[in-house]
Parts: sequence; structure tokens; C-alpha cells
Amino acid sequence: MNNNLTALHAKIDSPTNRLDDVENRVDENPQEIKTIQSTITNLTEENQLLRQTVTNLAQTTRRLQDNLLSLENYSRKDNLLIHGVEENQYENIHTTLIALFEKVGVENPQSLVLAAYHGLGKSKKVAVTPRPIIVCFVRCGDRDFVFQKFVSTRADKVRVSQDLAERTLLRRNRLLPIYIDAKKKVGKEVKLVEDRLILRGKTYTLETLDTLPNW
Repeated sequence: MNNNLTALHAKIDSPTNRLDDVENRVDENPQEIKTIQSTITNLTEENQLLRQTVTNLAQTTRRLQDNLLSLENYSRKDNLLIHGVEENQYENIHTTLIALFEKVGVENPQSLVLAAYHGLGKSKKVAVTPRPIIVCFVRCGDRDFVFQKFVSTRADKVRVSQDLAERTLLRRNRLLPIYIDAKKKVGKEVKLVEDRLILRGKTYTLETLDTLPNW
């Protein structure tokens, strides 16, 4: 019995002794502890600086991407995409375009100066949806005039759209249902410009849709 008690006391005393040993080491090495604390402080500050650097780089990258996107869309501003032209009319695209322009009410379409025009993408012998034709106008005014003629006449099976960067187009498509709904209710007070919704003179984007008022 006494042996068991002695063993039990030994087990109780063992962690206590180890704790005392640790405390003694702490007391004996205050400089080492200060060094460790200083290292931890320096690492914490370095980590904060690195986090801020990453944040700054992310902001710079986003800003550069936005600038590149704006430049890409600007480079496309004189283009129109014409959808719904059958592939068998691609043999002489210029003649096809002139006929389309006349059909929507463009007077003397031969006077329009076109820098380039061609089918967009690879030709497919069997295609459910024909490739669009991309048309680049020399004069921006001609492009806007033709665009409005197509929009106002709504030619059968043929429609036009702006030539936008892929990222802009994806964002615009997400705004399109909201624009259509708003157009039914407020008419000309709403516009969809690239990937921005303009309602009563105020601009909204995908990131600010939560501030969009009821119409």
C-alpha cells in the first residue's frame, strides 16, 4: 500500500517538477524570450506588409485589365456585327451588305466607306446559326447611322449588334434581362451602354446593382 502511495506521489510530483524546471529556464533566459518576442513582432509586421503589397498588386492588376478592356472596346467602336445572313450569301459579301443596307433604308449605300468585312469564325457546311459578318466602317458616323437603321426597321431574320470584347459582352448579357424589364417600365429613361446600365442619368454596373432603385 505504501509503495503504491509513493508511486502515486511520484507521478504527481513529476509534472510539477517539470513545470518548475520550465519556470527556472524562463527566469534564466529572459534575453532569449525577448529575442523570440522581437522575432515574432518583426514577422507579424513583415506579414502585414506582404498582405498590403498583395492587395496593392491586385488593385493595380485590375486597373490595368480595365484599361486594356477599355482600349479593346475602343478599337472595336467602328465595327458592327450583322447576324442572320445565310452562308450561301458569303460568296460576295460586299454585294450582300449593299443589298441589306438598301433594305433597311440606307440611301446610296455605295457611298459608305468600309475598311473591311468578312465572316467571323470558321465556315461550317452545316450550321444551325450562320456566322455573323463583321463590318468595319471608316467613318464612325456611317456606322452609327447604319446601326440605327437596322434597329428601327427590324429586318426579318437579320439583326445587328455592337462588336464588344468578350468580357464586356458577358457582363452585358447579365445586365440584359434587367435592362429589358426596365425598358418596359421607364422607356427611354434607361440605356444599356457596353456593360453599364444607365437609369435616369445614373450609371450602374454588376457590382452596384444592389443600389438600383425600384422603377
